[in-house]
Amino acid sequence: ASEATLSPSPAPTAAARPLEMQNPLIAERIQQLSERTRICSRRVWEESYLPELRGGDEGAELMRPAMAQCCVCMSGIEMSDQVRGLACGHIFHL
Repeated sequence: ASEATLSPSPAPTAAARPLEMQNPLIAERIQQLSERTRICSRRVWEESYLPELRGGDEGAELMRPAMAQCCVCMSGIEMSDQVRGLACGHIFHL
């Protein structure tokens, strides 16, 4: 009876590693995205974050019409839809 020998697994290729491990710039951009944006429902975005970004309720009110539409795909966004809100105040679907 011969014993099978196991060879060590090869090191993961660059393609098998997550992007942030391949490139430090990508890791930095992912960190910035997490710090500078918020994920929540459209309702929470409009009630909590938008007034803060736009200098109060009056500024937020001026931007509310733009919240009904995704700034990427241009389709409608319901109040319960999950969105990512940007520092400029715009939102897009997740």
